[in-house]
Amino acid sequence: MPGDWGAVKNTKWDGRPGREAENAIYLGNNRWWGHTEKKIVTKPLGINITDKGSWLEYVWKWNKEAKLESWRRYPKLGLSD
Repeated sequence: MPGDWGAVKNTKWDGRPGREAENAIYLGNNRWWGHTEKKIVTKPLGINITDKGSWLEYVWKWNKEAKLESWRRYPKLGLSD
């Protein structure tokens, strides 16, 4: 559902600020928006490290280990509510 929020955890976090995890918000059509150094970046969330161009691969590159968090957060109200 667009608006859902999830995260990819950096399981080998080395203490550098901003590299603990990557939060991502679902936009629809398998595209997730996340925070990067670039202006606007959308990617698929990813299921395996081998999913090229995914958020999972993006976080894995930081310290060579990452895990898709099992929790999700959902909006309680839509824009029109």
